[in-house]
Amino acid sequence: MTAHNDKFQSLSAYLDGELSPSQMRTIDKQLETDSAMRAEFETLMDADLIVKSQLENMLTQPIPMSLAQKIKSTPLGTNAASTSHSLSNFQAIAASIALLAIGSVGGYFIKDYFSNTPILTAQISMEQNWINEIADYHAVYAKQKRHLVEVKASDKDHLTKWLSKSLEHDFNVPDFSAKGLTFEGARLLVVGGKPVAQLIYTLEGGEVVALCIQNRTQTRMPSTSKPFNDSINGFDFFYWEHGGVDLVLIGNKGFGDFGPLAKSTNNQI
Repeated sequence: MTAHNDKFQSLSAYLDGELSPSQMRTIDKQLETDSAMRAEFETLMDADLIVKSQLENMLTQPIPMSLAQKIKSTPLGTNAASTSHSLSNFQAIAASIALLAIGSVGGYFIKDYFSNTPILTAQISMEQNWINEIADYHAVYAKQKRHLVEVKASDKDHLTKWLSKSLEHDFNVPDFSAKGLTFEGARLLVVGGKPVAQLIYTLEGGEVVALCIQNRTQTRMPSTSKPFNDSINGFDFFYWEHGGVDLVLIGNKGFGDFGPLAKSTNNQI
């Protein structure tokens, strides 16, 4: 039972992006070769999606009048002790919402896999999780010189067919030369147990920019209605969806506006 719980907690931490890059790569390799572990991970991802959906539905409901009145009547400028007490109350409310969401999905969580597990961690943002992993990969590979890519740009036809087959989704390699970027080649990554195509480009000064592509039908990730950009681990990124795939552009912090590259990607991919 301990081994089972340890495996679950490792997969949960992997899904939450709480592991180190080396631990992530270890789990990636295990998911590639261990079909039972891969099935358990997919079950966990399905559970996360259900919980997220339930939470989103609950958050659209009106706040109960009794709770609204308590919030309205809470005095401002409380001291440290009362602040701590208030925080505990709100943490309890958040926990209650999560428990209600979990309970509302009925017998799904009464599977043997979960019945022996003391803690169920709900991943709220799967998009953020895979972006975290991409940032970890980018931090490692962007420093490479001779081994920047697995397949070089000179073998573009092969790498396009290889990655399209791996992703189970045909695509073209965008040409960003008009934007000052040179295509160097590509790598195949594994994120969340699923393949990700990482297309590598460089600026004249050697700065590395990557376009990462993941097939949405393989991940069953919840749809995000709008693209978004942010910074993580010293890198800027831009995330969006197009034509059945999730895409992320990532480069050094301060890279600038990814919008033109994203638009060019949509026109070419």
